[in-house]
Amino acid sequence: MTVMRVGDLPGTDDHREPPEHTARRLGRRALPATADYRGATVGYASPPWSARLVAVGGAAVAVDPLSSSGVRDALRLAGPAAAAVLGLLDGDTGPAHQYARCVRAIVDEHLDQRGHFVMLTGGHEPFWEKRRRPAVRSGVDRPASGRVDH
Repeated sequence: MTVMRVGDLPGTDDHREPPEHTARRLGRRALPATADYRGATVGYASPPWSARLVAVGGAAVAVDPLSSSGVRDALRLAGPAAAAVLGLLDGDTGPAHQYARCVRAIVDEHLDQRGHFVMLTGGHEPFWEKRRRPAVRSGVDRPASGRVDH
């Protein structure tokens, strides 16, 4: 979600060059002058594992950055993700399925909390209006049965 347009900030054109390490990876492209306004989309990997990969942290679940829950969620998922990796290395998918349930629980908890804050404010301000409508990617603001695969 973008709270303001970058172009609205004075002097932003002076800072459009990416840092050197980023420029090496992305080439010498300037950063965009403006950003679009977007709603608060919640996304999660569904499933967050395969035979050769376990998505952890922001790769497993991404919520509205204003919630400031990314580090907390990554730490909550670290133990179950490690168990999933060890299980998969032993040919046991049980811990990986449990990990997928942990990822979904974090998404559901975030959506419940977001709904609570929308309700407290009445949800009629544009900021909250964008958050009232579901917007989930892959497992995006839908019940698990309404999953969207990538």
